[in-house]
Formats: sequence, structure tokens, C-alpha cells
Amino acid sequence: MTIQEYVSKINSRYISGISTEHSYRGDLQNLLESLVPDVMVSKEPSRMTWDFYIGGYQPAQKWLKERKGRVLNFEDVLHYQ
Repeated sequence: MTIQEYVSKINSRYISGISTEHSYRGDLQNLLESLVPDVMVSKEPSRMTWDFYIGGYQPAQKWLKERKGRVLNFEDVLHYQ
């Protein structure tokens, strides 16, 4: 998928008036996977990973909350995966 195809698809969905934020996720996933084929793109974190507890807290949620409001760099993304 090219960027122009992606923009065209999301524009069509937006104009239809029946789209939600979730309507665009599949198109974004397709775009990212076509631009960076070696990267696996997921719509949502794995439920098992997200709900995993250690000592009363959830590491995935804690890690993200500690970084709220800042732009994640490439090393952050690699670490989180």
C-alpha cells in the first residue's frame, strides 16, 4: 500500500460519516507493514501481556504510564516489544 492509497482510503471512510477511530486501524496496519516489512504491526497489545502481574502491578501498564506525555524513541519501542 502506498501513502496515497492510505490517505485515499481513510478519506473515503471519513467522508462516509460512519467511521470511528477503530475504522482506520486496519488501513494503518497495512500501510506500516508495507512500508516496513520486517516489523510486525499489531492493533492491540496481547491481552496476556497486558494483564500480566508481578507483585501487584502490571509491568506493561507501569512502563507506559511512566512515559506518558513523551515521544517514544526507537530504543523505547524495541524495549517495550
